[in-house]
Amino acid sequence: MMKQVLSFLRSNAVGLIFIALGLAGGYLYYRLTLCASGTCPLTSTPYYSMLVGGLMGALAGDLLSALRARLTSRSSQ
Repeated sequence: MMKQVLSFLRSNAVGLIFIALGLAGGYLYYRLTLCASGTCPLTSTPYYSMLVGGLMGALAGDLLSALRARLTSRSSQ
């Protein structure tokens, strides 16, 4: 079981790092963006902004992983 977890973490390290960075960025966006009226949906709670930040981080990590795989496959040909 532990070997499977470590294997998963190693194979998805870039994506997990980008998700963590996105979550941190989403929280910073929540803390630093002020909504005077209180009706801003993205900054109403930290969970929404962290969710969006985590999704953006996941997309960026996936894009980077795909780009890296494409470049390594192109260089091996």
